[in-house]
Amino acid sequence: MKNIIFIISQPRAGSTLLQKILENNKQIKSSDEPWLTLSLGSLLQSDIKISSDYDFTLARDAINNFLKQNNLEDEFNHEMVSLIRKMYGRISENECYFLEKTPRNYFILDYITQYFPEAKVIVLKRNLVSVVSSILNSWHDNNLNAIKSHYKDIFEAPKKIFQYSKNNTQVFELTYQELVLNTDNVLEKLTHYLDLSEPLINHYKVEKDIQFGDTIGVFKSNKVEFSSLEKWKKDTPESLCFYYWYLQNLDNSLKSFFYQDIDELEEIEAFLLSYKYVLSKEKINHLLAIPKTMEEQLIEKEKVIHEKEKIIQQLLQIKDNFETNFYVRILKKLGLIK
Repeated sequence: MKNIIFIISQPRAGSTLLQKILENNKQIKSSDEPWLTLSLGSLLQSDIKISSDYDFTLARDAINNFLKQNNLEDEFNHEMVSLIRKMYGRISENECYFLEKTPRNYFILDYITQYFPEAKVIVLKRNLVSVVSSILNSWHDNNLNAIKSHYKDIFEAPKKIFQYSKNNTQVFELTYQELVLNTDNVLEKLTHYLDLSEPLINHYKVEKDIQFGDTIGVFKSNKVEFSSLEKWKKDTPESLCFYYWYLQNLDNSLKSFFYQDIDELEEIEAFLLSYKYVLSKEKINHLLAIPKTMEEQLIEKEKVIHEKEKIIQQLLQIKDNFETNFYVRILKKLGLIK
């Protein structure tokens, strides 16, 4: 294997399209979305939540403790990286790249930087509104209430990708709009960046057994088309209202990074402005609210239980005081006490 190419992007940002174009070159091999680097790279990262039938947080703490006690941390990480390289190397030939396209690799960007410093990295950016729209329409039949299940994809991913690009000058930054509107020029630059002997071309083939990634859009053609650029404008008024408030809640630095053409951003915001009040303020706040983790939910439940127990104790104390005072008054009337 010559090297690894990572495509870093949000989900639904066009990474499958870019993958298929690159994969059409004889010097690049790939496979849907491996998730291998993400799974192994996040194994010991405490800030990444992993669901399992057993307590994975406890398991991760135990593994870290075992490695630390026996001075095996470096060796363990080295073996994981070696396994990743070995698996990808089995697919790609000696002079070929392996293209690693797993959108949620944005969780392990520090890991990629540390353990794959020589890798080629393509950062693919897309109109943030288009990303949210595509998530809703592709996976949730435009059900706006489903947006909370993708909070990290639409709020945290842009921040992580922005910080990563800012700190790594060797990455190749590319927007989805550039890819579809200026395809030949972009592919020429990518050919040079990847040092390919054969140029990349605006053509690709899609195998019908694709299991992960975009299983719809890439089948519609065998070359780049721009019909998807403004599909978000056809979404429901409620969704368009959310898109407006979503953009208003993003830092200007993020918007400058993802919308290098300020005119494009202004046009999008102007279009969305008329939908500003379609949803109530309460509904918008609910949709934009950070979803609580399981741990935070348990802490809240414990607080509620504690407050209830506190109120019960107070009521019992009042009851005891009342009963005590009642009997004292009777005894005084009987002259049994002063």
